[in-house]
Amino acid sequence: MAEDSLTAEEKFRLLLAISEAANSRLELSSVLEEVAAALDPSFPVDAVAVTTVDGEFLVPHALHIRGVEHREGDSFADVVARWLLVPPEGLGARYSKRVPLAG
Repeated sequence: MAEDSLTAEEKFRLLLAISEAANSRLELSSVLEEVAAALDPSFPVDAVAVTTVDGEFLVPHALHIRGVEHREGDSFADVVARWLLVPPEGLGARYSKRVPLAG
């Protein structure tokens, strides 16, 4: 279902479901899992991430990927590595704590 096809009531209900999901968990990656589940009936969601921009860098914080096991304390790189079936150290600097925004 495309966003433009949602009625005002459907958009409100979706926002309410996302809000409830965000408040249901303490760990950010678990919140993202709940947000993905809340969005899924309206929008297909395979992954949800939280990143911020810090100057010239992108800073990854948390990630949920459907079908990838979540472990307490996982870093962004841990989840990506498990998804790609490689050891975290095999990712190199690509998913480190700060990634250059350019390029």
